[in-house]
Amino acid sequence: MGWSWDELRKLKRWLCAYKIHMQCEAKTRQAKKDILQGCNIQKEMLPFFFKEKDQETKKDETITKLAPMVSIPDLQDHITHTLDELDRVDLLTWDDAIPNDEIWVKIGGDGGGGTTKFYYQILNTEKCNSRRNSTVFCAYAADESLPNLHIALDRFVNQVNGLLTATWRDKKIVPWLCADYLLICKLLGLQGASATYPCMLCHAKRGKLDEAEEDEQRSLESIHTDFERVEAKAFTVEAKQQNHSVSHQPFFKIPLEQVCIPGLHVSLGLWNKFYSLLENDVGKLGNLIVDKLAEEDENSEEEKTKFGKHVKVTRELLKQVRSKEDEAQKIREEYIDLECQLVYQSLSSTVSPTHKEQNKAISKLHSQAQKLEKEAEDIKLANKLDEAVNPLMNKMDESLKKFKVRRQAWYSGTFVGNHVHKCLKKENYSQLLDDICIAAKEICPDDEVIDFAEMIKLKYTRLFEAFSLCHQGYSKSESISAADLSRLEINIHNLAGYYKDTFGGGKFTPKFHLLLHHVTDFIQRTGVGLGKMGEQGGEQLHHEFNVIGRRMQGVKNVKGEDPELHHLGSVMEEHLIKVSPVTRKMIEE
Repeated sequence: MGWSWDELRKLKRWLCAYKIHMQCEAKTRQAKKDILQGCNIQKEMLPFFFKEKDQETKKDETITKLAPMVSIPDLQDHITHTLDELDRVDLLTWDDAIPNDEIWVKIGGDGGGGTTKFYYQILNTEKCNSRRNSTVFCAYAADESLPNLHIALDRFVNQVNGLLTATWRDKKIVPWLCADYLLICKLLGLQGASATYPCMLCHAKRGKLDEAEEDEQRSLESIHTDFERVEAKAFTVEAKQQNHSVSHQPFFKIPLEQVCIPGLHVSLGLWNKFYSLLENDVGKLGNLIVDKLAEEDENSEEEKTKFGKHVKVTRELLKQVRSKEDEAQKIREEYIDLECQLVYQSLSSTVSPTHKEQNKAISKLHSQAQKLEKEAEDIKLANKLDEAVNPLMNKMDESLKKFKVRRQAWYSGTFVGNHVHKCLKKENYSQLLDDICIAAKEICPDDEVIDFAEMIKLKYTRLFEAFSLCHQGYSKSESISAADLSRLEINIHNLAGYYKDTFGGGKFTPKFHLLLHHVTDFIQRTGVGLGKMGEQGGEQLHHEFNVIGRRMQGVKNVKGEDPELHHLGSVMEEHLIKVSPVTRKMIEE
């Protein structure tokens, strides 16, 4: 259960008061040793790369310093041992997706919670994409930069590649590779989502990601070929752009057909994008409300809020704007009269000696009018309502809290995986959009404001509904029928069509491209949804490591190891006990 010895002693004393006795600590410790038997954990301090800000130049500098890393040296042996234990406690299963003569093993990785972790999952189990089925085989206290990945993973390359030909009791082991988009690109030797060719599975080019159905698919062979060309041209930026944004050799030989699409991050990326579009429109609605209120007489209550103060400032600035616009209008009327006179003179064949002077005067007046109009527009732009002051934005945050969604304030206000599941429930996104309309009407019951708010509600109800149908279709953990897959494909194209028609200037991101052109192919090939083949289980490991880490703070460092290394090693041991088949059988989720 991950309890510390101190917590167990407190529990034991409490149970003793009710004449309930637990086994002695010696037996408990021995039980833990038995579970960890054959699981040799290697602990070491290694020189990893870190970015730190220079105090003088204020620029990021790359430095190296020792950081702890713990790992299981023999990965293949540990996977075999886990399979034996799963079979012994009767936890191995086969569903419609996995053939009876195959064992599917997912190799995954993710950075977070102060460490980067690599893990494996045996997919022939119930709830296979959970943290209880995610066994960490390598964890180090640094980020997932390319040099750090080589330091940590180079020792595992041959072992992971060996899984391609490995068997267990005459059953073929089929390895799959899984991570978030950024890490998968690094493991495949690609530059990433911001590159000229950002897709991890095909040669689709940036700017044409929605038109990429006929693009050539990537393969290990094509990546190796592109790398050889890049290497021949000394790794220049131009060489990488010309060779499909390949920057280094792939880490493993796992075929791209066995690279899992990061379904959680696809959903997360698209929801963040769509919510950002909603915020932009709500920002415009807020500015419209400010303009309407600024046209009204001054209110004594305005000084009490930041929004009211902004309205008051806008009222004064609007006077300047109108003054400049009126002046520009008078000038335009003046040069329009001069233009009419010139046209009349041309038609009557009477050329005035002041013809050239009149043309110069018209040109000068035109420039003056344009300058005044630009000054008026600059005043408006400079006075845009800040998100923190916009009461509608605050109302949106309050609505999110109603269904227990709190955005990551420390990371640009983005959402996390579980937030997407909650936000895409119809009752929740409907509540969000209703609250925006109600708040706008309460602040300013103007017809134009109400119409604009209703337009936002209709526009985003359709967008979120279309996206919700897609998310529900591909995020399943069970097998997906041909009829469901066909329905999902229709829903995806409906979403893309509505997005393109409604947000004409909106770009298709690499994750949107994955959804549009690769998700249904992957599901058709595997027969199962991304909920089983995705990265959710790995994401949950960060929380588990942090919880265990807090409980392991008081563990005595008997061997006198480096404190950070000893702590990470203790967390790793406790984690391996929690995910062992024996423990899982005793303690059901």
